[in-house]
Amino acid sequence: MTGTRLKAVFDTLQKRGLISTKKEFCDLLGIDYGSLGKYLSGKVKLVINETNINRYKQAGISVDWLLTGEGEMFRDADEAMQLPAVPGGDRVPLLRQRVSCGPGQDWTEDDSVEAWIDPVSLLPSMQHRRLGAFAARGLSMTGAGLRDGDIVLFDRDTDAPGDDIYVFALDGDVYCKLLKYDGISGRLRIYSMHTAEPEKAELLREINLHEEQGSGGFYLFGRVLGWLHENTVVRRG
Repeated sequence: MTGTRLKAVFDTLQKRGLISTKKEFCDLLGIDYGSLGKYLSGKVKLVINETNINRYKQAGISVDWLLTGEGEMFRDADEAMQLPAVPGGDRVPLLRQRVSCGPGQDWTEDDSVEAWIDPVSLLPSMQHRRLGAFAARGLSMTGAGLRDGDIVLFDRDTDAPGDDIYVFALDGDVYCKLLKYDGISGRLRIYSMHTAEPEKAELLREINLHEEQGSGGFYLFGRVLGWLHENTVVRRG
């Protein structure tokens, strides 16, 4: 389906740091932003004409593959790496405190981003990661060294939770907490850390990710890599 292939192009360009949002994706390829959702869902057929075909060619994208699925995504494996970066391509989106995280939605959309920050110069070892940021609120994670107002940096390519600190959404609100996950049972436990001793962490809630109703609208944004505190970078393993 064309929409599926269009989404694959978006994901590839985003992972390579050439775009950050769907709006930038549309600007790059000359796609009507208001119609993008319909293209991705297959409700409306993607139209490529003389006006925008050069945009796809400049991006190295095979129009034949996009429309038919035949061949490769890029005409040349190296062409996609030569794309000019869009403005703000090196910036990290700072997530709002409350965000819609339903299926098919992207939290890096402009209406979900409060601001853009550029911590890469402070964290050169993270420059090849797909980072996100979140402003911590409250004192529930002071035991881990995380304070109110710190800017939390997390890896957006995290596939699943483990036993670590994560940024996630639950019932539409965004949190930064210690998670412990049992992949076999699907049981996910959410903890606050008021002390530096993990065994004394406070259990806040337990949900089952295998049960749709029990998941409580859980959406994982990523594993915490570190945070910015009063011009100091606190890095984690």
